[in-house]
Amino acid sequence: MKSLETRTRPHRSSLRHGTVLALALLGLCVGIGLALAEEDAATPARVTASAKATTAVAAPPDTLLQAVAGILDAPDGVTVLHFHAAERCADCILIETYVRDYVEQIFAKEFEAGSLHYRLINVDLPENLPICDHYEIDDTMVVLTRWRGGQEQEWLALWEVWDYVEDSISLTTYVGDELITLLEAAAADEAGKTADR
Repeated sequence: MKSLETRTRPHRSSLRHGTVLALALLGLCVGIGLALAEEDAATPARVTASAKATTAVAAPPDTLLQAVAGILDAPDGVTVLHFHAAERCADCILIETYVRDYVEQIFAKEFEAGSLHYRLINVDLPENLPICDHYEIDDTMVVLTRWRGGQEQEWLALWEVWDYVEDSISLTTYVGDELITLLEAAAADEAGKTADR
């Protein structure tokens, strides 16, 4: 006579079928997740002043931008905003180190001229909530923003920094390419301001 334990244990083939079914469901979930991620990736992260009215979440655009400008002190030129949480992982610290060192060394002339600025923003501090809402940030992220005359002209969230956390050359190339684009636009702003005088 078989023991109770032996009689109630599922047959090995039913376990195998259950495992296959679980793996198939997992594969389906992963496939759906990848499709959604590709759809999100196709959405441009660059936002210009004309498109910003539809991106404000917490307050009307003018009020939210005034709050952001007040917190940032909104200098003309380009600002690198490095968002971080109060508790930071090794990758978060690594991204900050790579980006800050690269920006301060390669773009030293722009820093000295006052056309480039670097700011750390703790997403966990209540006073930074307007900035986090405006840029739709809740964790470690790098955002480039261009200001002229107290008005934000455009901003770009560099979501791909996480893809390059273990490759400092690719990370700094990615940040540098986007930064150069905004610095050129800021230089054109400055040239236009000078011509207007």
